[in-house]
Amino acid sequence: MIHLLDYKAINLYFILKKGGTMKRILHTIIVASFVLTISLAKDDDDDNEEEEYSQPVEEFFIAESVYPQEQFEVQFTFAPIISSESGEEKYQYPFSVEYGITDQLQIESGFGTSLDDIGFPDKVNEFEVGLKYSFMNINEKNIHAALGFEAEIPIDEEDEEVQYSPSFILAYDFLNKYDIQIFTNIGYHIVNSEEDEETVEEDEAGEEDEEILENSFDFNSGFFISFGDVTFVNEISIQKVSSEMDSEVYLTPGIVFSTPLEIEIGVAGSIGLNDHADSFRAILSFAYEL
Repeated sequence: MIHLLDYKAINLYFILKKGGTMKRILHTIIVASFVLTISLAKDDDDDNEEEEYSQPVEEFFIAESVYPQEQFEVQFTFAPIISSESGEEKYQYPFSVEYGITDQLQIESGFGTSLDDIGFPDKVNEFEVGLKYSFMNINEKNIHAALGFEAEIPIDEEDEEVQYSPSFILAYDFLNKYDIQIFTNIGYHIVNSEEDEETVEEDEAGEEDEEILENSFDFNSGFFISFGDVTFVNEISIQKVSSEMDSEVYLTPGIVFSTPLEIEIGVAGSIGLNDHADSFRAILSFAYEL
């Protein structure tokens, strides 16, 4: 079942092998996942070029999925994140709602929260709204794409930086006895800052302040393999890529469970692969459709 492409992946492992024990473990995970995906996908792919797509999973952990909400369908998603860096824990509690205007076009909104002294949500500090238009089974093939646009609007009076984020998603299905998909999405974040010159001068005077945002982009890629009601997802993401900001690289393997109550539950661990990323993030997601 091992193919020529698999041997190339194995060769890549030996090229990347130099480094510490943790790096070798991570490289092994990446390559093994790649080999498994290609091996399973080769079985019956040639006979399924024109099959209608299936949707075994609603949401990924980091990347945006290509799937649209069906017309008049509503989805609620809650995905708390606990991250750890140098012994310090950080908490996030994002919540979002998606609504299908048509079978291809959806509108979505969500909010983020600030935290109190013990890490629980205190108040809403930002609001997000966006659109996504999906092109499914392009040219009657198993290839899909989507265009998205989001605006992140701060509610906190101390934060006046609005972000606009266009994005592009591309995905390909291998339809055999397993549902397998590889996907990639790229998002560009445009910061519209209303910070005045007096604030900038204060920052330059040596006062410690929060990180000043600038235009950047994210790159996310990965795959999933579905075994009935259980789906294994593996993502690699590069975040905050720009001329000034230090990018963060994460590997995020996880498992998604479809329950009889129409609630999708996901559990993942996101591992920082470079010095600028959080060392570890624990992600728990819940998605419910009406």
